[in-house]
Amino acid sequence: MDAMNLSDPDPRIRPGERVRAFRAVEGLLRLQRIVRDYFPDADMETVTVFLTVAAGSISVVDRSEEAHEILTRQPLPAEWFRPISGRAVAASCSLPRETVRRRLDHLVEAGLIEKVEGGFTLSENILAHGDNLAFVRALVREFEAMARMVERCDLPS
Repeated sequence: MDAMNLSDPDPRIRPGERVRAFRAVEGLLRLQRIVRDYFPDADMETVTVFLTVAAGSISVVDRSEEAHEILTRQPLPAEWFRPISGRAVAASCSLPRETVRRRLDHLVEAGLIEKVEGGFTLSENILAHGDNLAFVRALVREFEAMARMVERCDLPS
């Protein structure tokens, strides 16, 4: 099923699915809390725009073994970053382009992203900026905990 297609062709509730749904909602709320804790002065739209630029900038890691290997040892050099346009960010976030433009301008001013030819990229060595490393570590810990909780629901695949 396409992640963006919210209709499900099988409306039956399977054994264990209620518990799994509860755990997923609980995990999502904990993720939101982590975002608020690490970005107390930012709204969720700004954080969403920032994370979208981050994912777009380093998406090359998914397609290049060399980029993946570099990133396991050190920050990815700027020449590996792929710019993402404001229009693509807006489409990805389902936010109005003007809202995204304002958020992008704010993130550039804050030094979290850079405006480059073709759009926006992460600033170099972004994990060393502020609490970003602690934020990412908290996200990873939460995703790992969520995976363990969902696995314990014993829902057949």
